[in-house]
Amino acid sequence: MKSIALAEGVYLQKNEGFTTLFDYNNSLYYSLDDVAGNILEKILEQPNIEKAVEQLVTEYDVDEVRLIADAQRLVNQLKKEALLQVEYD
Repeated sequence: MKSIALAEGVYLQKNEGFTTLFDYNNSLYYSLDDVAGNILEKILEQPNIEKAVEQLVTEYDVDEVRLIADAQRLVNQLKKEALLQVEYD
């Protein structure tokens, strides 16, 4: 199981229609559209991506396999930008 959290110094703010991530370490803002922001929020609330997808699949008309792939891609992109910490148990 993976544990996913915002990296130290990264702050999330939900806005109407989008989500902003601010990386205090390098003073950069990142903007996510409403869907990506919602996916990220659910991932941060749950112990792993699969649990988050269980909730999200009821909100979106999308195949669960596709949603898992999209969520994993989002996590990988944010991890690459050093915005997320991903720990493996």
